This record gives sequence, C-alpha cells and structure tokens, in this order.
Amino acid sequence: MSTPFKKVNLLSIRREHGITQEQLEKLTGVSQTMISQIERGVANPTLDILVKIVDALRKQGIDVDWNMLLSDEGKMKANSTTQQMPIGIAI
Repeated sequence: MSTPFKKVNLLSIRREHGITQEQLEKLTGVSQTMISQIERGVANPTLDILVKIVDALRKQGIDVDWNMLLSDEGKMKANSTTQQMPIGIAI
C-alpha cells in the first residue's frame, strides 16, 4: 500500500510548462478529476500516482525536481518564475 502525499505543487509545475489537466490525464492515465483534486489539495496522491505524473512530465522533456514537487519552497519558486526554466532532478 502506498503512502499518500499531502503537499504536491503540481499546478504550478504544470502551468509553468503549458500542460493542461486533460493533456496530463492522457499522458498518465490519472483522471483529470484526480489531477484537479490533487492540485486543490482535496485528494492526496499515492506514490504510484506521483510516479506516473513524474514519468509523464519527464517524457515531455521536463526535468522534475522531487523537492520542488513536494515542498512549499518549490511552489514559491515556480510561482515567481515567468520564463520556462529547466528543473533539476533531486532524488
């Protein structure tokens, strides 16, 4: 059984790279409803769902930083960015 993650900064990362919820649904197999709930903090994604999302973003050429995805600091950095900048990988 996977542990749910409570803080996920998917919305800022997705918007920064111009990916819609519908596109992410097609890339991951995770429903648009679930993606929306994760972004609004209504649902807590499991590790399985996060892996699907990260894999899909990486296949789109986006280097996802796990720390940015799962921390408030990453949310602030993404929100303050006006240009597309590569995100380093930190596992």
